[in-house]
Amino acid sequence: MNKKMLQRLVGKRIMLEPPAHMEAEGRRVPVPEPLWEVLPSPRAGDGVEIRHPRGYTIDLPHDHVREYMTDPSGMSAGILVLKRHLVLTDRGVRSEPIRAPAAVPPAPGFNGSQVWGRPGTDWGAVVVGIFGTAALLALVAPRGK
Repeated sequence: MNKKMLQRLVGKRIMLEPPAHMEAEGRRVPVPEPLWEVLPSPRAGDGVEIRHPRGYTIDLPHDHVREYMTDPSGMSAGILVLKRHLVLTDRGVRSEPIRAPAAVPPAPGFNGSQVWGRPGTDWGAVVVGIFGTAALLALVAPRGK
């Protein structure tokens, strides 16, 4: 995250992505007020502090912010896309790592390194293997005028 851009947000209200959640009775519920106020960081550094209307505050170093985006709704000065997820508890704000999404496994029986660019490849079989027979028929069917 650009350190200067983060400092320019001081005094403005922003939204977070992913949005913060509250822990209530062992469950996570969305925070009803999505806007956070950006304040100067109390410690020497290049981050900021953010404060929720309910009084929660957390120091946010610049390297915990993935990127800044403008808010298309116009509700805030922008959206900070975080590398961490914020959870509001009765003891304060907890910062948790965001888990990477699981990798999508390849289609059964498909191995791109065995198919792409090899001479003599049966592209009809490749299309059927990936998209099914209907896709192949759509490709080879005569087109009406």
